[in-house]
Amino acid sequence: VTADDRGVLTLVQTLVPVGPAARYAVCSKVSELCATMDAYVDNRVARWNLTAGGVRRLYDVADFANPVDNFVSAPESISWEDCYWAGNDTRALDWAHASAVSDGGDHYIVSLRNIDTVLAVGKGDGADAAVAWSLSSRAPAINSTFAFGDDASMFYNPHDAQVVGVTGDDALRLMLFDDGNNRPGCETDGFDEEAGCFSRAVRYALDFDARVATIEWQFEYATL
Repeated sequence: VTADDRGVLTLVQTLVPVGPAARYAVCSKVSELCATMDAYVDNRVARWNLTAGGVRRLYDVADFANPVDNFVSAPESISWEDCYWAGNDTRALDWAHASAVSDGGDHYIVSLRNIDTVLAVGKGDGADAAVAWSLSSRAPAINSTFAFGDDASMFYNPHDAQVVGVTGDDALRLMLFDDGNNRPGCETDGFDEEAGCFSRAVRYALDFDARVATIEWQFEYATL
């Protein structure tokens, strides 16, 4: 629900065809398939108006990153989806996979699960509806406003990223669930056979002056 309690934030998916020059083979361990990308799934931040009805599209994630201009390989996460509409069908690559959007006060906070990235999108129309800052473990292929203090601080497959306040030094606090599928050294074979993998809840302090993201707190459930 938006901060004014008048709307519900959501994500709308659309298909984007890919021209012949940008068609290349992509392998997904999730789908157990290697195929040529003829189309990909785009994600758009949208707002459902609870008073007047209707869904208004606010920002197109592909304007920030897409598999044609910013491709990164993430076989543990990306998947192939069979899509059907109006008598047509195609196989599309679910590349970025926006998994959540939250109201962060001045911005909408978007979790891009498959490409290990969080965006802050400005509220408003036109040029105001643009990315204000980003935090990504895939830099430099994916733009990141902040660097991580060290490799161990990086997150993978983020869910439910939310702004939860500021520190005494005015750094922005960002909390998310770090799922970990893409973490270096993590190997999966289905849902019941994993090695080198872990998930955690984690809170970062985002220092806009130093452009550094530092872990303030984290919790990982003990491996049984």
